[in-house]
Amino acid sequence: MYISTCSRFQRLSSGRVVRQIIYVPNSFDSIVSTYYRDRRLERIENFCSCHVRLLSPTHPRAAMCPPGCRTLEVNFDPVRGRYLGFHDLLSRCVHPKRRMSRVALTVVRHPNGSETQVQTHELARLDLIGPRPRLVEIRADMCTKPKLSNYQKGAVFITDILSEPAGSA
Repeated sequence: MYISTCSRFQRLSSGRVVRQIIYVPNSFDSIVSTYYRDRRLERIENFCSCHVRLLSPTHPRAAMCPPGCRTLEVNFDPVRGRYLGFHDLLSRCVHPKRRMSRVALTVVRHPNGSETQVQTHELARLDLIGPRPRLVEIRADMCTKPKLSNYQKGAVFITDILSEPAGSA
């Protein structure tokens, strides 16, 4: 008997965000500098369960950084990481009303261990949680839609067979 090592929730989940690359303007230097870590950034890291690292301009991921900006690498905890509020909290450190940073790259780790790069519009769909269908709707769909069953003669609709009178076949 096989016992799965992952929980039911992990099997149903589509993945977790583990890494983001963010471009921030030079005005963020006082917050994300390498020598002095601002207390606001430390609070955000503790709240979002992540680690923020300033990448050097020679790093390969910083090659596409726009002029006048710095590149941050944010590594989220695979279990407790909160990536949804991080971007807004980081932007509010410098200017509370405007979003000044932008997400350049998001990496999602799937339950099987593989990591994929996700675009921003795909990330928005990852966060959507739709309402669960009601049992009445599922039962109605099961009863009204034809069911296909394969026999030796070919495809036969079970609902057609059940709706015919007994002597007509």
